[in-house]
Amino acid sequence: MIRIIGAGLRGGGNLYSDEDVADADVEGGIGGYAAIVGDLLTATFSGDGADASARPL
Repeated sequence: MIRIIGAGLRGGGNLYSDEDVADADVEGGIGGYAAIVGDLLTATFSGDGADASARPL
């Protein structure tokens, strides 16, 4: 979960390491981390068609 969140943050232009993410306080603890990962995966793979043709397979 830490790596997925870190990758999402870096993909958004933030300079957070995985260690920074691991040290962060997340509301809800492990459940909060899981919710963030779920949101990231949904946003990434939702297939809403928003410029999907530009994404490599």
